[in-house]
Amino acid sequence: VKSRRLAQADALELVRQFARERGAPAAEVLHPLLQRNTSTLAGQRYSSRFSGQEFFLADHVVQGRRLLAGAAQLEMARAAAALAGAEEALQGQVLVLCDVAFLRPLVVGDEGQDVHVLLEPLDDGSLHFEVTADAGGAEAGCFTTGRALWRAAAQAAGTAPGVPAGLPWLDAE
Repeated sequence: VKSRRLAQADALELVRQFARERGAPAAEVLHPLLQRNTSTLAGQRYSSRFSGQEFFLADHVVQGRRLLAGAAQLEMARAAAALAGAEEALQGQVLVLCDVAFLRPLVVGDEGQDVHVLLEPLDDGSLHFEVTADAGGAEAGCFTTGRALWRAAAQAAGTAPGVPAGLPWLDAE
């Protein structure tokens, strides 16, 4: 991948690839990195099964291990929070990720890996998120944590120098 930007046609093909692997129609895939809503009464959760053959894993190999890049984990968290807060988005608010901590690399081995984004509402109206993986893969546990919150577009743009109003941004402090 030369430019590291995903063209719309490539994104659609990625959605179709996930749908074929799961045997589900493409309409059931929520996002190229979030295949399904696996929420229960215990909490809100979005999940994906990665085989290790996906281009974003095949292109991100460190010391012979396929890693799910931090940017992909952040996009999973952003997409999960956006799906959970669709009403706020319709009201013209933008999503901000903050207090992000990358705890350890998320390795996807030859047997594949189930990866989840857990969301928990906090008292201040924000969402705590965790990117986790099941024990069935190379590694299990929590890999990335942070908060997602909705802000008015003008407020979000005012706290991120150089970001035009209405665009989401990442506060990596």
